Amino acid sequence: MGERITRAELARRLGIARQTVHEHFKKGNITLGEDGLVDFDEARSEYLAKTDVAKRSRASQVADEVSEAVGLEDPKPELPGPLGDFNRAKAQRESANAQLAMHKLEMARGDVVSRSEVQQQQFAIARMIRDRILGWPSKLANFVPPESMKTIEAEAKSLIRDIQSEIERDFGNDDDAAAAS
Repeated sequence: MGERITRAELARRLGIARQTVHEHFKKGNITLGEDGLVDFDEARSEYLAKTDVAKRSRASQVADEVSEAVGLEDPKPELPGPLGDFNRAKAQRESANAQLAMHKLEMARGDVVSRSEVQQQQFAIARMIRDRILGWPSKLANFVPPESMKTIEAEAKSLIRDIQSEIERDFGNDDDAAAAS
């Protein structure tokens, strides 16, 4: 048995006028207890089952959506026919619009970085690392015999290929990583 509440509280929770609740009692759509109170869960189920969806107030529909979203035990029944599909589609559209608005807000705040900026920075870093590794043989030229320089250059190029392979394996085949070589 659910929570016992007054008719005025029922009207508030369903998002409808007290007079509308009174009319539902007169028609027998909602059962009033002997103590003059109503069981909220039972009254809500009766209201949803015995009223035309088109005649429900917007507040009542929002209350149903909120109770479903917070996971109340008595979810509202599926709306019949095309009206249910329309409301579901409308809710999905509103959700998508809210996500888009949040994304725009994050962009305006500077919390989001564009993909092209990240790719440009990755490319610049990869090129800088590659150039420094390839620059080592020329810095060592005065200290290493000429016959060893070819081995050092080959090792530097092998190191770059190994790093590229690891990056491609770990982060996918990125065109920027390949362009940096």
